[in-house]
Amino acid sequence: MEILNENLLNPFVFANLKTIQVIGKLDLFDANLIINIPDLKYLSFDLYNLENFTRNLNWFSKLPRNLILNLNDRKKGFEFSDREFCLFKEFPQQNEIIPILKGKVFAECSCTIVWLIKNAIGNNLIKTPTIQKCFEDANFIERKFQQCNFEQKRQECKNQDSLIINSQVTNLLVSENLKTSSTGNIQDSDTKTNSVIKTMAILIGSVGFVTISAIMGLFLFISR
Repeated sequence: MEILNENLLNPFVFANLKTIQVIGKLDLFDANLIINIPDLKYLSFDLYNLENFTRNLNWFSKLPRNLILNLNDRKKGFEFSDREFCLFKEFPQQNEIIPILKGKVFAECSCTIVWLIKNAIGNNLIKTPTIQKCFEDANFIERKFQQCNFEQKRQECKNQDSLIINSQVTNLLVSENLKTSSTGNIQDSDTKTNSVIKTMAILIGSVGFVTISAIMGLFLFISR
């Protein structure tokens, strides 16, 4: 599993970063990076596995104000459809974030897309081919916003989360009972050796641009 956290990007070293761009594959992003890098202005995920990456976006609520957020599916298949709305429910609209959504070309203008771009429709940066259908006429997004009923959608997401938690608790109890009743030796999977991530950092002159390359197939570009 590819994870970007403080082990790879120490906030005490990179506290003044303005830009983070991740290219390749990433599964998890540590919210502490956002909290501990307060001057971050541009955050980009240019990924081959964007669909899987969006399964873990609880840290979205920590996104800072006035951030440019780039979400690019390099496979050009991700649609930001209504099926994915709950994945983006923590998006902080009040923080005036500029989302740049790049996935399937000419995707349907879903409630998910409108939820993400609603407070940035005056910024030309957001107008990618993926969301072009949202700009069919001047009032399309406003009408769509009314149709989507986001309060109801967010409540449905909470109900869905409760069902998932209840299911996980049930599965845990069943698993613990099985372990207790078993007389065999159970090998703990946690004893498996974790893969070691080797990194290479290059500081280029006084520009303050750092390139970090990891063996997990992830390329990370950060700048001060």
